[in-house]
Amino acid sequence: MIELNDKALRRRAHELHGAATSLADPSSRALLLFYAAECGLKAIYMRKFKLKNTASSNGSAKPTSSFKHNIDAIIKALKIPPIALAHSPGGLSLKAPAAGEVYVGDLNQVWRYGATLATPNNAVPWLEAVVAYALKELK
Repeated sequence: MIELNDKALRRRAHELHGAATSLADPSSRALLLFYAAECGLKAIYMRKFKLKNTASSNGSAKPTSSFKHNIDAIIKALKIPPIALAHSPGGLSLKAPAAGEVYVGDLNQVWRYGATLATPNNAVPWLEAVVAYALKELK
């Protein structure tokens, strides 16, 4: 994994959010929102725990890279109250031909590979709330 600092992740969160808002394709938009949320939350984590880059750790924090794409785990580590982000979508069902349940940390795969979530679900509105929270915290 490449080692980035919190400023690079903050910048990328803003860029991805901007790009997502201009897309008409719902899957592409959702994918960029997912990555904007991930970058923003990781930047907050690095700032909070004074980590030099994504590979750094200290006595109170593990490396940001260890979270991989698990947005829920980053939120838990940051102790962000659920009221600040609405409720995490938790387990979501996939529409055929894919089958099974998918969790927040795997949503990027759903949209990257063209699978579809069963409706109704709150995945995209929740990601929008996470991105808005992160960008506000990073000002």
